[in-house]
Amino acid sequence: LSSKLIHLGYEKNHQVEMTGQFAVRGGIIDIFPLTEEMPYRIELWGEEVESIRIFDVESQRSMDQLTKITIFPALEVLLSKEEIRKGIEKIEDEGEKIQESFRKEFKTEEAYRLKTLIKELEEDVLECHSYRNLAGFLPYFCENSVSLLDYFEKEDTVIFLDEPGRMMEKGSAVETEFRESMSHRLEKGYLLPKQVNVLRSCEQVMSVFSRYHGVTLSTMEVKQMVFRPAEKFQIMARSINSYNNSFESLVRDLKNYKKNGYQVLLFSPSRTRAKRLAEDLRDDGLNSFYTENLDSQVKQGEIMVSWGKILKGYEYPLVKFAVISESDIFGARKKKKKKKAYEGQKIQSFTELSVGDYVVHENHGLGIYKGIEKIEVDKVTKDYMKIEYRDGGNLYILATGLSVIQKYASKDAKKPRLNKLGSVEWTRTKARVRGAVEGIAKDLVELYAVRRDRNGFEFSKDTVWQKEFEEMFPYEETEDQLTAIESTKKD
Repeated sequence: LSSKLIHLGYEKNHQVEMTGQFAVRGGIIDIFPLTEEMPYRIELWGEEVESIRIFDVESQRSMDQLTKITIFPALEVLLSKEEIRKGIEKIEDEGEKIQESFRKEFKTEEAYRLKTLIKELEEDVLECHSYRNLAGFLPYFCENSVSLLDYFEKEDTVIFLDEPGRMMEKGSAVETEFRESMSHRLEKGYLLPKQVNVLRSCEQVMSVFSRYHGVTLSTMEVKQMVFRPAEKFQIMARSINSYNNSFESLVRDLKNYKKNGYQVLLFSPSRTRAKRLAEDLRDDGLNSFYTENLDSQVKQGEIMVSWGKILKGYEYPLVKFAVISESDIFGARKKKKKKKAYEGQKIQSFTELSVGDYVVHENHGLGIYKGIEKIEVDKVTKDYMKIEYRDGGNLYILATGLSVIQKYASKDAKKPRLNKLGSVEWTRTKARVRGAVEGIAKDLVELYAVRRDRNGFEFSKDTVWQKEFEEMFPYEETEDQLTAIESTKKD
């Protein structure tokens, strides 16, 4: 099983920490597939699988039990031993030629760099059985490669391209930048010649596109077409002008639409307000009706008002069709930016920290995270986290001691006042906070005691305005929130 997982591109480790890794401990096999958010733990009894569970990486605790799992490869390309052997031989042969060429030009540093690169690749593949770095050397292992589109049947596939002119312009710019970068790295001995051809050219990609049925969308006519057009369609569309809370202006435009035989859809995020809008428009002599069935047919000169959310309205003059959003009438509601207060967060992994971030140690206070350093203690080398404090003080914590620190803020945040190692400043700060918390708890107990002894106030039933206010809530409530709202109203 281990050899199969290695062949699939998984890396063997003493403990699973990230995707693409697996670990074997006796009759227990841990695997973290690339397609899953949490790893699997397989327990064996001899050659039989006794149990399969999902487990947490940090706590190592097993969670849900499964009956079967599918493990997908951790690599894009799976190669046989023979393909790997031949590919390595090709890399060695071409590497020797390039090294000889460098030496003739007295580029000994470049020659040594390329030699080291090939040697490290051979060690990874042949000795460590690690195939993760083979993707960059793909042309040496596979003579012919295919694109994603080659997996789709030509007759059953339609490709949609939005602004093909801009796509080609952007693609050409990316390709040029890539080619220049690879050419420079090739000259410095960081690459082999065939690695430069890993990226397909913009012309090749467009050539593949042209073999399929396609639809291109463009605001202006493109001279250099990706597809040979069988038909061209011009669609005239324009946005709806804002009415700035003027209901009279809306009614005037809707009457013009009616006169010209337009079909109009009007959307409101509140069912209550949508129904009232339909009634108000009827009072002004317009043929409007409310429905939530969007398949309903709208006749010429009619206005269908429905519940729904769209950002902005639009009009198609050629087919005499218009869609109006409530934000076109009353303006979009501006959400106030909520000022974020500090909330300390537990650090689960080193990937959550960057050098320069501010962290809080539970015993020493606020400092700056300076990265991981290897330190030898009693002839044993271990990884230590370095935290810098005020006046040049440094604290080293074993890398396994993540539980004692919290992230305070990122390095880009406003610089806070750091604590000083060996001082009583942090102890006093914690004592003040503890006292403040005790005071708040005491006030809350007294408040709840007073509330319990008083009679409550019975509020009236929901009004139309209350329903409208609730319907305008921009998010979908969770089951717990709905239960809390219902319980509050019953109380």
